[in-house]
Amino acid sequence: MKAFDEITQFTESQYRYIIGWLRDARGRRCRVVATGNPPTLAEGMWVVRYWAPWLDKSHPKPAASGELRWFTTIGGEDREVDACYVGPKGERPRSRTFIRSMLEDNPELMATGYAAQLESLPDEIRERLRYGSFEAGGKDDPWQVIPTGWIRQAQARWLATPPDLPMTAVAADIAQGGSDKTQIQSRREWWYSPFASYKGSETPDGPTAAGLIVRQMRDRCRVVVDAGGGYGGDTLTQLAHADVDCFGFKGGSGSTASTRDGLYGFANLRAQAVWQFREQLDPAYGARIALPPDAELEVDLAAYRYEIRAGGGGEDILVLPKDVMREQLGRSPDKGDTTIMLSASAISGLKRPKAAQERREQSRLRLQSVTSNSALKAKLRGKRR
Repeated sequence: MKAFDEITQFTESQYRYIIGWLRDARGRRCRVVATGNPPTLAEGMWVVRYWAPWLDKSHPKPAASGELRWFTTIGGEDREVDACYVGPKGERPRSRTFIRSMLEDNPELMATGYAAQLESLPDEIRERLRYGSFEAGGKDDPWQVIPTGWIRQAQARWLATPPDLPMTAVAADIAQGGSDKTQIQSRREWWYSPFASYKGSETPDGPTAAGLIVRQMRDRCRVVVDAGGGYGGDTLTQLAHADVDCFGFKGGSGSTASTRDGLYGFANLRAQAVWQFREQLDPAYGARIALPPDAELEVDLAAYRYEIRAGGGGEDILVLPKDVMREQLGRSPDKGDTTIMLSASAISGLKRPKAAQERREQSRLRLQSVTSNSALKAKLRGKRR
């Protein structure tokens, strides 16, 4: 048996790794028990996804408290199956349940006056700790870049049918192997599409990833690819050779922009893109952006944290690096990064790949040659007259 106390303080990857070692050589029954309060920060919301039939009100097949459901992993994803399911390699599902409890279920703790302490807490925290509510909004970290409420408002505006507008851009965060995924997303001005997600093993090289991106494109739109980790370089080269209007996003590049109020600069392009997306979602400025109702995307966007540091000519906003987010979430924030790049598809500071620059130079020289020849012919015609 393995037991977890305050499960929302663990990341999902930590939890899955630890329970992966649960076994018994004699074939006896093994059990995992996890206890805890509802999450108060976005990082703990994976618990709601993991026990979604019991905790997510929008789940298509809700489960009663204590009801057994059966789950297995198919293609790297959690899948609910029948209890009698047998996988292609003989693997069988594990049962899962959630038992809701209240303070009143513990008479000894009730007798200590603990209820009065919980009743004195702020509303949001009281709803969670006193009444076990998984629906109430958690409290945002004071250094959280994008308020969770703004993200949810943008998701509430989303409709499955895209608007009748040209496609603005496609963005891609490329993974080549490993546990990360390749994420591809498009947008039509203010409307952002659901993600096309692929396991890293499904995008082992640039030509494969480029083909998947082109499949999403419409209206000869611009493409932005994450070029910060090295995996996107080959994909950009392939897109450039295919005459796609493509750019690399390098978050560490410099930025000369400032916040909307002009008070702060940005430490780099990553900070600029994340903060300006925050500004685009601000309801006080008539935000229109519509984001797909994706639970992972919500958690990713709520996970960005910032610091204010002294810069060359004042103070700069620095968004904490991806490695910090990975440690915090227990996985890569690939959906959040893809949406941020998509929102920044028109900002200055994006880099054209070398192959695209060479094609542009060749086109310029051809045009120059045609123009020169036309001028010479016109001059000769004038002499004949």
